[in-house]
Amino acid sequence: MGRHDEALAILDQAKQFENQVSFSAIDPAATKYSIRFSIGENLEAKGLLTEALAAYQEAAKAAPRRSGVLGAMSSVYRKLGEPEQAVGMLDRAREIDPDNLQHAFNRGTFHLEAGDEEKARELFEQVIAGDINLFEPHLNLGYLACRRGDVAAAETHYRKAGTYEDGRFDANCNLGHLLIAEARFQDAYTAFTEARGVKGNILDVNLGQCVAACGAGRHADVVDPFRAVLAAVYEQQLADSLPANLSLSNVSRMHSESGRMLIEKNLIACTQLAFLGAYLLEPENLQYGLQLAEVYRATGEPWRAVQVYEDQIKAYPTEPELFRKLREVYDELGAHDAVRLCDEHLAQLTGSGPSAQQAC
Repeated sequence: MGRHDEALAILDQAKQFENQVSFSAIDPAATKYSIRFSIGENLEAKGLLTEALAAYQEAAKAAPRRSGVLGAMSSVYRKLGEPEQAVGMLDRAREIDPDNLQHAFNRGTFHLEAGDEEKARELFEQVIAGDINLFEPHLNLGYLACRRGDVAAAETHYRKAGTYEDGRFDANCNLGHLLIAEARFQDAYTAFTEARGVKGNILDVNLGQCVAACGAGRHADVVDPFRAVLAAVYEQQLADSLPANLSLSNVSRMHSESGRMLIEKNLIACTQLAFLGAYLLEPENLQYGLQLAEVYRATGEPWRAVQVYEDQIKAYPTEPELFRKLREVYDELGAHDAVRLCDEHLAQLTGSGPSAQQAC
């Protein structure tokens, strides 16, 4: 019930009388352990981490072969910023109780944080193979699948995580972003709609639904989530004044302007979404294409920038700036033949492009 002070007062009374003999069959060690463990839980909930750790340590002395308190101590050490101690406690817990799936999951998260993705994946798969009611292993396996480029596996894990009530929001957020990257905009719209049904005031979720609606051609469904975007980026008054019958040109322009504001706020992932929304509504707009491609380059996705530049060159085959930008990306990627082709086009368009020999 969250009434931690009252709980602690009652537990203190229990502690005072824990040695009292009764006629019922009571395990004294279990009683002492339970009292101290519960005290630790309440202190941890109050944010009194050092005091909670002391209570857990007392519980561990009362019942050294119980792994649960070692897992709790690991959690506190993690919150205190002492990862080595946290891992040590967790490894001790797993020695005592090697089949404990919660301990396996927690150990997997440490492997994930340390960059040991293969060990993390093995433990998360071990967890989901067991009978445990956790959505987080599927969420983490989805992330790892994305890292290795296995989109199908990532989607499967995100959808499974979304079947848990507690996992609906995070799973559908991740799924929505995955599907946008795959240009599956209708499916992404469905995922973000699910996420917004849980939390409707998260900027990247509202932006994601906007972008998905833009890409899916659901232009009438852009305005509602975009009001929430404007309220977050600018102010509620501007969002309230937004008319329902905006033209696509106006919507794309506001997406672009929101992207500029988000750059100033250093929200780069949201910036990318805002510029993508503008570009999807008006793919032949040179400004929107250049904006989006620059963000792709800044976020380490040069191949996506190449696609934008090449698509825009089809609309603007005589625009030198597009060939200059495309040349820069190909040069960064070490694609020398493509650099030479860009130089040739620039030379034809401007008469001042570098020679193929210089490009090499």
